[in-house]
Amino acid sequence: MRQGMGRGQAAELGLFIGGLAVWQSVKVIEKSEEQDEDGTLTIRERERFSNVLTIAYEAGKVAVSK
Repeated sequence: MRQGMGRGQAAELGLFIGGLAVWQSVKVIEKSEEQDEDGTLTIRERERFSNVLTIAYEAGKVAVSK
């Protein structure tokens, strides 16, 4: 599975008491392979968008929610 920021995707940045939060959309590509009885290999890729929330606390701790 690959993840990355593509063109047209934005990140939202916010401040709150005790830290900093970044909310961003990421493109996720899920890849699967399947082989038939006759040896034919079928590769499928599914693209979707997901959200990631990253919080940096004033105390130095960082939390990532995917």
